[in-house]
Amino acid sequence: MEFPLKHLVEVYNKNKQYFIVLLGKNGDPAFQEKMKNAYKALARPLVQSYETDNYKLECGLEYTMSAIVGMMTYCFTREEQPDIEKTVVLLNSLMNKGAIGLLKE
Repeated sequence: MEFPLKHLVEVYNKNKQYFIVLLGKNGDPAFQEKMKNAYKALARPLVQSYETDNYKLECGLEYTMSAIVGMMTYCFTREEQPDIEKTVVLLNSLMNKGAIGLLKE
């Protein structure tokens, strides 16, 4: 299974001036929910065959999409511009290994 992380990071990079304001400290919480819901809609077909428990599936999607939105917001609000490829690799590793698994490497 391959989640379209590169596409999401590129979309974020292209629209970062808007996303930073909308997702920032004084941003619009409704926009963050809309963004997470859009990402969940993209991911759901890729993972729903792995999980029959709908509650577990939805919690997993919420957790993952919250992490992705949070990480991209953090990366793109820093002064130095993040490398898109490096960000995609990091997100992919976090999704597949978890934060603790990645940090133990």
